Amino acid sequence: MDTLEALLTPPIDLEDVDLVEALHLLSAKTGVNITISPGVEGRVTAHFERPVPFLKALNFILETHGCRYEVVDNVIKVSKVKVPLLVRSFSLRYALAEEVAPSVKALLSKDGSLEVNKKTNTLVVTDTAERLEKVKESLAQLDTLEKQTSTMSFPLRYVLAEKIFPLVKENLSPRGILKVDPSTNTLLVTDTNYALFKLSSLVQGLDVFKPETKVFSLRFALAKEMAELLRSELSERGTVEVRPERNEILVSDAPYNLRKIEELVLSCDEFEKQVQKKSFPIKYIRLEEASEKTAPLLSSKGRMSLDEERSIIYVEDASYSLHKVEELLKELDVFRPKEKVYRIRYAPCSEVARRISSYLSDKAEVKVEEKTGTITVRDVEKNIEKVDELIEKMDTLEGQLITKKYFLKYLSPSEAAFSLEGIITDYGKVQIPASKEEEKEKEDYVVIPEESPSKPKGTGSKRDEAKTIDRNVIYVTDLKKNIPLIDQAIEKMNSPSYGEQIATKTFYIKEGSLEQVAITIANMLGISTDQIQGIKTGEEKVKWMKIEISPPSIDLGNIGALGKK
Repeated sequence: MDTLEALLTPPIDLEDVDLVEALHLLSAKTGVNITISPGVEGRVTAHFERPVPFLKALNFILETHGCRYEVVDNVIKVSKVKVPLLVRSFSLRYALAEEVAPSVKALLSKDGSLEVNKKTNTLVVTDTAERLEKVKESLAQLDTLEKQTSTMSFPLRYVLAEKIFPLVKENLSPRGILKVDPSTNTLLVTDTNYALFKLSSLVQGLDVFKPETKVFSLRFALAKEMAELLRSELSERGTVEVRPERNEILVSDAPYNLRKIEELVLSCDEFEKQVQKKSFPIKYIRLEEASEKTAPLLSSKGRMSLDEERSIIYVEDASYSLHKVEELLKELDVFRPKEKVYRIRYAPCSEVARRISSYLSDKAEVKVEEKTGTITVRDVEKNIEKVDELIEKMDTLEGQLITKKYFLKYLSPSEAAFSLEGIITDYGKVQIPASKEEEKEKEDYVVIPEESPSKPKGTGSKRDEAKTIDRNVIYVTDLKKNIPLIDQAIEKMNSPSYGEQIATKTFYIKEGSLEQVAITIANMLGISTDQIQGIKTGEEKVKWMKIEISPPSIDLGNIGALGKK
């Protein structure tokens, strides 16, 4: 027995050691014989830092595994003890049963068991009386108001937090505290864990989708655009309907979502946030008509200006007003054509048509009939009126009469004037320049100025040459549209083929030197005097000369001082 009463001296550290091995270790350390019966098993964790009686340490190790020992002839016999198990329920006031269950389970023996009744917040423990007493002591320390008070937040998805506030408050414990966070639609509850558990079920049952419907009438924002923005604030079951004719939005959703949508609408439906500037080109109707019908659609803060030259309306206003203006102008500014036929008396039809095109719309049609002198225009009324003014201003006799100067190579002015009869219109005329001296002379005579004694023979003044050239021109006044025909006629008169038809002509020279005659003839033919051969000069005065020029060949006759031999 002296050995059995011996002390175990530290250190003795048993960390998750098999129970049988632990017993063998104690036997070896003390020299006590230990026999182990079948059924003895388990894992041992024990630390002895101070000397402890051997039997006390042995009892501590065996008790936790439902075993016992007895001493027979200095031999210790270890066997499994069947201790009666008891059942006891522990109802908790503050702690949540499932939360403290792990702590309680650690106190049970190998044969003990634990059940959690969430509905009644109760722990049902089965174990030895000794173990049950330890569980009772542990719960008495855990299930206190101080240790089991927590704060929990309940974010709500559908119902407004302030609406369920009174009902939630009724279910708090006497010391519970309830607050509301409107910005996040959240309930903040400070209470015992068990009370919070019951509140979770209550709040979950209250936060269900019960939709409400609200109509938002917009003043400045456009309902169609606003609806797209609101969709981001809807719940997964919310709906939005647009009523464009009244610029309204119909929203059906949970109260919490409706509140967020209302705040968003109030924030966005302000003139300063919706104001824009837009231009509206007016193509078919009168600008004044469009502006008169547009003005009543503007808001009290809207502004409108007109660009009459470019036919544009500028509007600065909120989105809704701009939308109304745009829809109205789409309906008004459409192509409603009229057709009108214009008979052009004086102006060229092609030129008038070109001028008209700049006044017409993109859908206008213009048809020109040169033979009948008519132009048919199909366009909107405002442009037809512009065409009226243009033609009235453009198609006048005074505005279409022009005078053009023509040089003649082969015909005399009077012959050319005669040839133009039938080509010139009733409004046209031909002017033939003539000097006072020529009016007194025969028509068939060509007057050549005398040479000045101070000048060399064969030369003449530029002024004399100019007078000679002017005698071979005509001035034709006629309508602009007829000038191309006159151009063609004159061009034909000046052509070599036409000159051949009048190849021979006799000129009667009343006075003047042969040199002046040559210069005059050269100017009449439109050629340089260097190309005329046969001019002979000497000390004696030449009285007769014959000049031949080909093509065309012109017989100038006998040229000399008239009346002299």
